[in-house]
Amino acid sequence: MRLLYHQTALTVKGCLSQEARWRLLGLRILAWLARPWLAPAAPTFPPRRILLIRPDHLGDVLFTTPALAQLRAALPQAHIAYLCGPWSQDLLAGNPNLDQVLTCDFPWFNRRPKRWPWQPYQALWQEARRLHREGFDTAMILIATTVENYLFYPNAQSFLGQ
Repeated sequence: MRLLYHQTALTVKGCLSQEARWRLLGLRILAWLARPWLAPAAPTFPPRRILLIRPDHLGDVLFTTPALAQLRAALPQAHIAYLCGPWSQDLLAGNPNLDQVLTCDFPWFNRRPKRWPWQPYQALWQEARRLHREGFDTAMILIATTVENYLFYPNAQSFLGQ
């Protein structure tokens, strides 16, 4: 799978909290362990199955909708799916430029208390397995977050915007 990565936020090195550094280390370990099960598919061009990911707030998802028409015009035969939080599903439902709207209750955006420290990682692991079964050949993460990069696509071979 190719991963197109659009960086929308700048990060300053050395500004991570101790908790964030441990979380990042845990994600890197999980990604390394997952490599045998998440082997990359052969690159395809033009892409046939595209996954757009925007896990955060409703307004941020709204700002991505003008790009959907351009993407559809550029790749009219491609299957375009959008992965968002359940809070954004209604905004994207019925969009003529999307073939599928998928939802994930992203643990860092749902603001519910966690029962145990590894619960968010378990939820994202299950989501990664589900997305892997969908057979997307290209993914575009529309926000710069480490969680999705390391857990969903540790074997990505190309990045855009880095």
